[in-house]
Amino acid sequence: KMGVTDQSQLIILADGARWISQLARRQYPKAKLILILDWWHLKKRLWQTVDWLKRHGLSSKDSRDWARQIGDWLWRGKASVALQSCIGLGQQMGLAPPVDKSQTQLGESSLQSFYLYLRNNLNSIVDYHSYRKRAVTSVVSWWKRQLIY
Repeated sequence: KMGVTDQSQLIILADGARWISQLARRQYPKAKLILILDWWHLKKRLWQTVDWLKRHGLSSKDSRDWARQIGDWLWRGKASVALQSCIGLGQQMGLAPPVDKSQTQLGESSLQSFYLYLRNNLNSIVDYHSYRKRAVTSVVSWWKRQLIY
């Protein structure tokens, strides 16, 4: 079990696929799991959705503006605000929020699919901005310790 004990805190960085979190829970049932949706996959899904929006009637400018706002909210961990924006834009386009994947006949990159992706990973979207600042601070501190000793 790779040294993971009942008291271990296990951070899992994933692309949002459910099987990853299910496997982690099965493999490490007593560990304190922290699931984080990785920024690269989240941003990729956002821009795939922008392409879909442009193909389905939203202007390029409006699509980019929407994506920049959503991206900023997501970067700061405000996933529920981004989710509400998806619902609002969907309503403007005549789309209802899907209940599950079977209701997203519009394709993997559709606004509805992005909405589900956010909803299904809501608790795994963190404040990436703060995480990055802490990580950079940690690396700088580590390097300072190496130089001092």
